[in-house]
Amino acid sequence: MSRWRADVLAHRVDRAALLRRAQAAGARRDVLHRALGEAGAVVDALAAQGLPDRVVAAVAADLFARVCGACPRGWDERSLTRWVVLAIVPRLARVLPAEVSPLLDDLLTAATRLRGQVDLAAWAGRLTDALHAAGDARHLRDLAALAAWRSGAVMWRAAALGAAPRVPAAALA
Repeated sequence: MSRWRADVLAHRVDRAALLRRAQAAGARRDVLHRALGEAGAVVDALAAQGLPDRVVAAVAADLFARVCGACPRGWDERSLTRWVVLAIVPRLARVLPAEVSPLLDDLLTAATRLRGQVDLAAWAGRLTDALHAAGDARHLRDLAALAAWRSGAVMWRAAALGAAPRVPAAALA
């Protein structure tokens, strides 16, 4: 049994309540099914990389709730939540903290602000490379500002210059 499926079954009462809320808010069953399947594949891939169980459990709980919250607005190629879940989270396995929700909130906030200003895929690549060089996610906001500036978001220059002294030197390379 996959790690995702085991987590859903272990917390089925809470997960069922989230599903009911999502459907009441207008999420279609087929969209929820597809979205949760995609999120489940991410969780299973993270578990296969040997993340501690508490981190995998936190990611599973957060992604289930996040997907249920996003589906009423749509879960397609335009969804930033979907993009963060599918394109960024799998690349963060080595640096995911046990308390993953604030990290994902910060990623979504930054992506929302940067959409239309920079190539989000290039920004995500710079950000994940810097996070891996730093060794953990404590400097996420500072590294996000640096990655944004390096990706062409000129309005982020002051934030990036202020952030540079606070991050590990290895993350600046």
